[in-house]
Amino acid sequence: MYCTTQDLIDRFGEDELIQLTAEVDSLGAFSGSGNQVQIDRAIADAAATIDSYLAGRYPLPLDQIPPVLNRHACDMVRY
Repeated sequence: MYCTTQDLIDRFGEDELIQLTAEVDSLGAFSGSGNQVQIDRAIADAAATIDSYLAGRYPLPLDQIPPVLNRHACDMVRY
């Protein structure tokens, strides 16, 4: 994985993750926590996309994750 849930919290804040993934009740209020299943799926999707670009040039998985890939993965998950 190129990023973790904690990376997302550190970069964007927990409130934003909750807004992006939490269930909304009939009154429009967010539930108290983010949907970890959605977050994990988005992290896996971002990793698969990054791997598809890297696979032809580098052996995967990478031994070390460059910070730029972490940043891009976080941005992809957020989107």
